[in-house]
Amino acid sequence: ISTIEAESMQLYTRIYDEANKFQERELQSTEYKGKEVKVSEIEGDFFANIRVEGAYSFWKEPEDYNKYMENVYPKINGNCTSVVASNLFARAKPKGPTFVYDNNKEFPLELLAPWDIASSSANETFSPASVKYNYRNGIQFRIPEEEINNTRHGHNEAVKRKWHYDEGKGKMVKEKPSRVLYVQENINQTEEEREKDRQWKMAKKAAAQLGINITILNLEKNLQNQEQKIEALENALLNKEENKENLTEEKIIEKLIVEFENNRVTMRYVNNNLKEKYFTDEKRDKLYNLIENKIKTLKNSNPQEAEKLMESYIGVLQNEFNKAYTITGNAVNGLQDFEYIKNRLNAQNVQEASNEEIQNKKLQDIYKRYNINLSDIEFVNKMIENKTQNMDEVRE
Repeated sequence: ISTIEAESMQLYTRIYDEANKFQERELQSTEYKGKEVKVSEIEGDFFANIRVEGAYSFWKEPEDYNKYMENVYPKINGNCTSVVASNLFARAKPKGPTFVYDNNKEFPLELLAPWDIASSSANETFSPASVKYNYRNGIQFRIPEEEINNTRHGHNEAVKRKWHYDEGKGKMVKEKPSRVLYVQENINQTEEEREKDRQWKMAKKAAAQLGINITILNLEKNLQNQEQKIEALENALLNKEENKENLTEEKIIEKLIVEFENNRVTMRYVNNNLKEKYFTDEKRDKLYNLIENKIKTLKNSNPQEAEKLMESYIGVLQNEFNKAYTITGNAVNGLQDFEYIKNRLNAQNVQEASNEEIQNKKLQDIYKRYNINLSDIEFVNKMIENKTQNMDEVRE
């Protein structure tokens, strides 16, 4: 079993290593205390493992990041990172610098889940996945794309091995980041504004002392690109624009919802200006209404196609519904988004039902196929009324 586990960890580590990518362009370098620091900016899509230093601790910026990174404390072996991408930049609350880590065999993945695992002790062992520790929210290994598409918590978690015994040096060594990621939220940030930003000051210091580069993520520009992709898919569904990916309408519906919900997770810790402009509640309503109206318009002209799209739509909603909980039954986030999906599911039921009896047998079959039933809706309502995030509390 241990051999299978080790090979599985190596496989996942390699898959995530191959998924890492940055399309970037070089910018003018900066300097810290006379030392040059190279700077680049992300252009296009990206995928990475990042760590916000000190996010959940009483962290104080070190005088020397080199000494800080070399400080070996083997009892805590987990390096907690998050998997992010251009369509889901969900990180822990910014505090210290945001570091990017590569995936390699010396520091492989040990735990993985599309939510914050929140384990209190699993990272104290050198083989956390094989030991029965308190995982709290549970672990669930997924391939990179599905890790992103199933993250509905404020961020996901990928725990990497932090220490490695270097035979050449004859000692334990700690994994070091490959670059510092500076997140620029204002698309037109001036140089003066950047130099005053505490995150930029920490980024320069850390990069200079560790001998690594700074990569800038212009978050607002990225959000604009993501909304443009959503708009293109909407137009393809309405036949207003070329379907460049040659997706079926069912796949377009699925991608629209998953990509929109992915990007909404990004908005947790952004500034209020971005929250008011991108992936808002109003834009969410517009998207779901567009899909439902598309299905309605087909009911008379092409009822079979309408039924097929309704089946796909309900299936996607159910999948989103299922992402609200971890494998241990804990809610991954607040109930607001969960209630929204529930209401959309409920609305489809109300449209086709009279009181307690569903009149449309075909729709009923669809519900059964996707394991949707009225008890789901009743359970959600009860959960919301009790204002609890623990499924077990409701069931008891």
